[in-house]
Amino acid sequence: MEIFDKEARTYDDWYKTKLGGFVDEIETIAILNHFDITKINRILDVGCGTGNYSIKLAKMGFEVVGVDISSEMLNTAIEKSKNMCLSIKFIRCDARQLPFPENYFDAALSVATLEFVSEPLAVIGEMFRVIKKGGKIIIGFINKDSEWGKLYLSQDFQQKTVFRYANLFTKQEISTIRSKELIEIIETLYTPPFVSEDEISFDKEKEFKKIYPPGFLVGVWQKK
Repeated sequence: MEIFDKEARTYDDWYKTKLGGFVDEIETIAILNHFDITKINRILDVGCGTGNYSIKLAKMGFEVVGVDISSEMLNTAIEKSKNMCLSIKFIRCDARQLPFPENYFDAALSVATLEFVSEPLAVIGEMFRVIKKGGKIIIGFINKDSEWGKLYLSQDFQQKTVFRYANLFTKQEISTIRSKELIEIIETLYTPPFVSEDEISFDKEKEFKKIYPPGFLVGVWQKK
């Protein structure tokens, strides 16, 4: 969404904090486990933003194409990838009408993007259209029924941040999306947003799993 144009220059600041870096690491593990360089090559990153996952995948050796509606977010992604000497193609487009032929990509991913689009099912339909038969679609969702969901839906966040435009998903809602092609829904990120820095660790994550619902859900689909 163009609303992210204003967020582009400061968007990555979150990852520089201890909590932000930890959350990114937890979510990245859940996402990247599904991409095998020996089996797939070309990957589409839908809603790539400032290039977080596009860059990680390119570093792993994949051919990556990142798309986003925000020109400013893409400019940041392009700048970052050039500074790292990575060859990533970034394209500005509406994800509801992807500018690619059918069966073009080996796999596709989208992380915390569908919450901000007006027609998420149309976007998922396009992702299925452009990947090859047998290809996987990996989508990361903020869990509405979690401490993170509560934070983003709080009055303060709804008034002051881009989350006033967000429509979060529950696990049940995700399970109904193209259910015949859904393989699994992975649950992760049990560390809540209100912890102190001393409580941010993988050991504490295991403890929090006994207390809090997962803050992040990863849907895995496979095109038939």
